[in-house]
Amino acid sequence: DHLRRGDLVAARAAVPDAAAWDRRGQVRSLLAEGSIARAEGRLDAAVTALERALGLAREGGLVRESATALAQLGVVHGLSGRYPVALDRLQEAIGLVAGTSFRVSEVAWRVEAGRVAVRLDDLAQARAQLAAARSAAGGVEDELGLARLRELEGTIAAHDGQVDAAATALDAAVAAFQQRQFW
Repeated sequence: DHLRRGDLVAARAAVPDAAAWDRRGQVRSLLAEGSIARAEGRLDAAVTALERALGLAREGGLVRESATALAQLGVVHGLSGRYPVALDRLQEAIGLVAGTSFRVSEVAWRVEAGRVAVRLDDLAQARAQLAAARSAAGGVEDELGLARLRELEGTIAAHDGQVDAAATALDAAVAAFQQRQFW
């Protein structure tokens, strides 16, 4: 909660010592550490924490936590400009949740994978992720996910030189973000 509000000091103070927890608690503590490090711009430290979280999660058979670690690694690698690695991690995360009850996560991670694909100039992959994310979003009440779908749609259109389509989709995304105070 502190991280969402941008209070990094309080967020860091709220992360419990990983050694005091069971495996799931340790993984969640490392995931939080990775998120905070990413927010602070310490991307190498974020990768280190997230890789540790992923290792512990995999060793313990914690599928949801493994997927979360992979997705967060994808985001961090994307922020670092390591787009192929980012896309690989995101696709691995998606593979763990696709077709499960974790559809909100699937939508978010497919949108992120689509954004990375755009950065790689792979509009076919970006469009495929957008279509799959729309399918996963069907019947799910996730206003943030729907706004991010519009954002991805606009990003793809802009990258493809479709100015009017990009403006329409991005305007709708901005309006949704502002209306729901997602910023």
